[in-house]
Amino acid sequence: MLGVLSIQGSRLGEGSLPARFAMPLLALMVPLLDTVTVTVTRLATGNPVSRRGLDHSHHRLTRLGLSSWRAAAALIGLQVIAGGCAIALSLVLGYDAVLLIPYMALFFALVALFMMDRSFDAEAPGQIEDLPALARVILSFGYKRRFVELFLDAALVAAAYFGAMLLRYDFDLSIAQVDQMIAGLPWIVAIGCCSFLVAGVYRGIWRYTGLAEAVRFALAAMIAGLAVKLASSFLPIIISRAAAVMFVLLLFNFLVGTRWSFHLFQRIGRFLAHSAGRLVIVGADARGAAAVQHLHSAISANTELLGLLDDDSFKHGKLFHGYPVLGSLADLETIMARTPFDEIVIAQETLSATQLALLESFAQSHRITLRRFMLGVTDLTAPKISDRQLTTA
Repeated sequence: MLGVLSIQGSRLGEGSLPARFAMPLLALMVPLLDTVTVTVTRLATGNPVSRRGLDHSHHRLTRLGLSSWRAAAALIGLQVIAGGCAIALSLVLGYDAVLLIPYMALFFALVALFMMDRSFDAEAPGQIEDLPALARVILSFGYKRRFVELFLDAALVAAAYFGAMLLRYDFDLSIAQVDQMIAGLPWIVAIGCCSFLVAGVYRGIWRYTGLAEAVRFALAAMIAGLAVKLASSFLPIIISRAAAVMFVLLLFNFLVGTRWSFHLFQRIGRFLAHSAGRLVIVGADARGAAAVQHLHSAISANTELLGLLDDDSFKHGKLFHGYPVLGSLADLETIMARTPFDEIVIAQETLSATQLALLESFAQSHRITLRRFMLGVTDLTAPKISDRQLTTA
């Protein structure tokens, strides 16, 4: 029914030809994303496409900790967004709708890649053995050689270029300008992707993108903007100096946004998930930051991090890696009454014996779990105890 209605709507609509072509895809976005995700991941893991499996979109969402109705609501919300994009395309006159398509393609491609990436939570793609030839080719091109990321960056560069031109001309572009932009788009995409390669953008891993990569993204955006502006003097590229500056700014933000999208989707999943356990971390310092990062990747989806405890009063009420500093150790009773929790993780190393005794007494009286976060390096080349004993003897 959806397929027939979307085709009829695209035939009777008044938008441009690219918009009418994209409308059926947007109307069927959720089932299409599910089909593509399941097909690609089954082929990549060496499983037959026709087999029955618990790897559809709703299964992946429930494994993130969402209840059945929340998983259904998330998919409905995603389809509502796609439907809104289809309506927006139908309202845009002429070929201006083409300028919106890269933004939509970029968003839904990121959702699909995030869902596919969940297939390798238990086992990394490079560690899967005894795969058929097709699966090895998919994993090699998708993960090792980064061709999927390259195609995604093509849409990213196009979105940055179109956005820069729309901002430069106050969203009032003529048909001739749009035609010129589309004619020069292949050159801009090629220059942008080559700039990413030169700056080392493709050396990073999306799951573990941090602040250090922001410098590399800024360098890549500046190289791309300078190269596009220089190439406009002898290639069919139209871009003014002001548009080039906007192109660099948008390109940097899109690079950061796409590479951080997995963190964002993971955070949204944790927000929507049902939390069976709630914990707080003691220590809003460097070790506390390491504990937060570790808990993001190690704890189950059913455990929620409420915030941190620290005796430094200047930190109270502030956000630490996105989580509030709830108060000091002396405020444990008040915090427990306001936001109950059932686990404390000690990350701060400089706690006194009195503070440790306070935490142990509180944990025993409230029957909650008390853990310590350990962070250190072990020297494997150091002599063992038995070796030292033999040397002494």
